[in-house]
Amino acid sequence: TRIGHLWGNSIDAKQGATGTAQLERADQSATYMNLSVGNVPLASRWVAVTDNYEFIPDLEGVAEISVSAFSDVDIFVNPQAQTIRLVPTKGQTRHDPVPFLIADAEKQVAPSYNQQQHSHIAPCQLCRSIHEGDDEGDYAKAKTTDGPLDKPVNVSVPMTAGESTDGSVFDTNQEDENKDEDEDEDKPPGKTGDWHRLAKLYASAGQTDDELRAYETEVALSNSTCPAYLRLGQAQLRAGQIADAIVNLENASEHYHNWYDISLDERTNLEKAFKKAKGEDKPNLVAASSCHVSDTYLAAAMLAAGDYETVERLYNERFDLDAGLALIAANALFAQGQHQTAHAPLRQAVKLDSGPWSEVRLGLAMVYQKAGDWATAEEHYKRALNHPNMRGLEMWLDGLRTAKGADAALTAAMAYSASRPNSPAAFYALAREAKRSENKEAIAAATSMADAFFDSELDRSPRSGDIWGTYARYLLLTDRFATAKEAAELAVQFDPNSAAAWMALSDIHTKDGDTDRARQFKLRAAQSAPFHPGYAIMMGEF
Repeated sequence: TRIGHLWGNSIDAKQGATGTAQLERADQSATYMNLSVGNVPLASRWVAVTDNYEFIPDLEGVAEISVSAFSDVDIFVNPQAQTIRLVPTKGQTRHDPVPFLIADAEKQVAPSYNQQQHSHIAPCQLCRSIHEGDDEGDYAKAKTTDGPLDKPVNVSVPMTAGESTDGSVFDTNQEDENKDEDEDEDKPPGKTGDWHRLAKLYASAGQTDDELRAYETEVALSNSTCPAYLRLGQAQLRAGQIADAIVNLENASEHYHNWYDISLDERTNLEKAFKKAKGEDKPNLVAASSCHVSDTYLAAAMLAAGDYETVERLYNERFDLDAGLALIAANALFAQGQHQTAHAPLRQAVKLDSGPWSEVRLGLAMVYQKAGDWATAEEHYKRALNHPNMRGLEMWLDGLRTAKGADAALTAAMAYSASRPNSPAAFYALAREAKRSENKEAIAAATSMADAFFDSELDRSPRSGDIWGTYARYLLLTDRFATAKEAAELAVQFDPNSAAAWMALSDIHTKDGDTDRARQFKLRAAQSAPFHPGYAIMMGEF
């Protein structure tokens, strides 16, 4: 095997001992194995093999290894000598590039955005202090949404085309008669693309408030276009600001339908006329085709708000191009305990998008399990869990335990973790089943493997909210409460949109006896994952 396209060089590489974990799908197979370049060991990675050359038209027998495989070596490049030297490291030293990227992006929109100070975290020192027993770390406290979280937000918006969420008439052609003559002077500088880039950087740093302000500015600069409304609404939905998300997603949906509900011939003629218009005479009516998902995300926000009636109405009236809307409709039915009724929209989702969509397969597993057909349910669970996720694993193993007993669940968890050696969810599930089995040998083995895995994985991905959240729940399983609490707080700090992070905080407060806070964080977890059937059924508890 050779590594191609690596700084313009090709290097002889060797495959280490064949791994035990293998995946197969049609003519494709993948093996988890150790990699090395020369005598230098690299990280273990999945190595895929296929005879379908449509996937690799330019390689012709040359394999590419991603940069992430080199996380345990220092790389020295000598362009003059055309050499690359790899030196194994004893420990990683990482410098977070996000603060620099944010500062650079802020320059592009200065002087309109003058933040007093941004708190950026050096993840190495802070994250690893947990393992070193450092109690001095400044762990951020978990933030909730602006409003109470003890129940879903009950809101409703008008569905009539051409009417805005505040009841006013939506007219894209009419200029505001009261518009100030100096409005252009008040508009923030920078381009919409600059603000979009800045918002994404804030999101990667976990700076949710700054992210939302940047998207709000993008909306203002874009003259309130459909994509800008959609991005702002999606960000607000992720942040748990459900009512605000509904307003902006409804705006995106209206903008989309005001354009695409017009016949193709009429749209073509209008576009020709628009191209001739200039300045203020040019209406803001044309909607991007990417906005076809607006109804789906509007339905997702309604699901998070507990407005199941509007979700059903959106699905019945607007289901067309996006299978996600059918999935949200099914999830609203799961939240109401109507598993059998959810079967129809799930099948519509499969019909529209027959790919290996894990959330849809997970929903179908829930339907068949509720009907008492465990054999069919388990087949869907296994297909869904080709993409590991913690909540799905919990549901599958709970069902397996009920159907076949504790030993079967433990055996399945062991086999799954062996087949997914790079999955945090798999090691959490193994530790969970080992503890439930009360088998001391199984508990010791699972703990040993999971400790080693998380120690390595958090070195490689020190800012992953999902990994920290999964790690926190694992630590709680193994009775390390103080460390689990710190890990859960880090999870929310690094990714306030992670359902795993919020579930970790919920578990922490349950263990601590604070049932009110546990309930709040559990709802926040469910609202963070509206497309996941396993979290949707939690909505029915509120």
